[in-house]
Amino acid sequence: MNPLVKIILFSITLSIAVPIAPEWAMGQTKSAADVFREANEFFQAGLYKKAIRAYKQSVAIDPDFKEAWYNLGVSYGRKKKFKEEVSAYQKALALDPKYSRAVFNLAIALEDSGDLPGAIQTYEAFLKNAGSERDMADAFVNVGILYTRTGRYEEAIRSYEEAIKRDPDLADASYNLGLTYAKKAASVTDEESQKNYLTNQVEAYKTAIKQRPGHHKAWYNLADAYHKLGETDLEIDAYEQAIRIRSNYPQALYNLAYALDEKGEKEKALEAWKSYVKAAEGRETEEAFLKTARAEVERLSKIVLQGR
Repeated sequence: MNPLVKIILFSITLSIAVPIAPEWAMGQTKSAADVFREANEFFQAGLYKKAIRAYKQSVAIDPDFKEAWYNLGVSYGRKKKFKEEVSAYQKALALDPKYSRAVFNLAIALEDSGDLPGAIQTYEAFLKNAGSERDMADAFVNVGILYTRTGRYEEAIRSYEEAIKRDPDLADASYNLGLTYAKKAASVTDEESQKNYLTNQVEAYKTAIKQRPGHHKAWYNLADAYHKLGETDLEIDAYEQAIRIRSNYPQALYNLAYALDEKGEKEKALEAWKSYVKAAEGRETEEAFLKTARAEVERLSKIVLQGR
């Protein structure tokens, strides 16, 4: 019940830049820029089919209009037409290979379409070109996530370290580094190596928490790492910190209840189970665990009552 999730993707944003209409377009009823503005209005109103038609009209008038190609890709993405989305970003990048938003969104679209190698190659190509330090940091984080998903843990670790060099306060890099160390720890069999990776995992999460004290997922995964290291008191403290930030955090409440019970603090464990049941009721993802939680409430209620 300790999911390791990807938590960062470069935002898919809508470009609003409008180029000056070329001289050859001046005689037309509508310029590419005019149609582009209309397309943006359709997009902002959630009328994505109309936006797609308008962006396509805009690039038909001006094939070099990179912002229209980019926004066309975003619109296709909203309709989950990933093949068309990929093609539109590629057209934008053919006009400007350093168009960073298009690079990030192309990688996301490739990932959404199931082409993880293509997404990785897109980031790797971007990282070979000079970009802003922040863009480079974001790209290293995102490709690190994909390296982790494809089992390339050492490359992922190096990518997160490169991201941190460029932005020492980037909590997402530290957090995802911790997730990768967790995967690495699970992939080895000898206890010493596993302990080293778990220790590295702890340090990565602690760094993420220093960078972003309200990072409840970092606290949660820190608790999980302490659990695997047998540090029950630290595990409990980390779960409690996560719950202070997000009071109805069902996964943290569930694991906290088990940790408190393991430590022998039956009354606190009972309260944690009750809090879990309250937080989990009505959540489809928690249905499989509610039966166990209710049984624990019943069991511990008897034990606590007998002890009074």
